[in-house]
Amino acid sequence: MDKDDRLSRKRIEHMKEMMEAKLEGLATVKDDMLHLGELGIDQILVDEAQQFRKLSFATNQGDLKGVAPEGSQRAWDLFVKA
Repeated sequence: MDKDDRLSRKRIEHMKEMMEAKLEGLATVKDDMLHLGELGIDQILVDEAQQFRKLSFATNQGDLKGVAPEGSQRAWDLFVKA
């Protein structure tokens, strides 16, 4: 990223703020559930995988039709679990 590229800088700063807010929200939630590693699961098979395809990503082309860089919570959950 160039120093003069203010648009990209603002986009990245906005994404950073959104991710920090998401992390703060997750930090307040405490649970006493088992983790997948504690259950002894060796592999995860995903049926209907097309529902998990919208993982968030960074791009300068966020204003294009059909491009949604913010992603979905469902895809993020599967990414973290995998």
